[in-house]
Amino acid sequence: MKNRFALQEDINSYLNHQTCVALLDVDDFKHVNDTFGHACGDEAIHRCGQLISLYFPNQGYRYGGDEFLIISRLPEPDFRKALISLQTEIMSQKFAGVAGRVTVTVGFCSGKPLTDLDLTDMFKKADRMMYSGKRSHRYDTTDNGQDGTLSGIEAKQHNQ
Repeated sequence: MKNRFALQEDINSYLNHQTCVALLDVDDFKHVNDTFGHACGDEAIHRCGQLISLYFPNQGYRYGGDEFLIISRLPEPDFRKALISLQTEIMSQKFAGVAGRVTVTVGFCSGKPLTDLDLTDMFKKADRMMYSGKRSHRYDTTDNGQDGTLSGIEAKQHNQ
């Protein structure tokens, strides 16, 4: 799992290519820390990072706190499918001392950034989509299905 400093070094490698961007946020992370302790919260963050690296090798960044960024050149349908599989895997994890599941909400978009500002705009759009998903707690897409959100609830419903 890379960090924000690595992102600055990598940013030019994403330009001029069809790219998918996703922002993932651990749902109710403050509640996990406050209720089950910071060790459980640290384990949840670490495990999410490991799973992101498994599903998206060398494409994941710890973006801050309980947020992760994924930048990929996968075709959008494959990217979306991998995101849903990742969410399902995260939800299946058992954490010692934690009642219930840890879930993530994801906002994603795709495009062909030509400049670092274009890529930054994609990050912002994925962030807006993620917060839209947190507010609605349901699957929602816009822009003809290319961009959207996936809540933890959606991943569960999709795989039932």
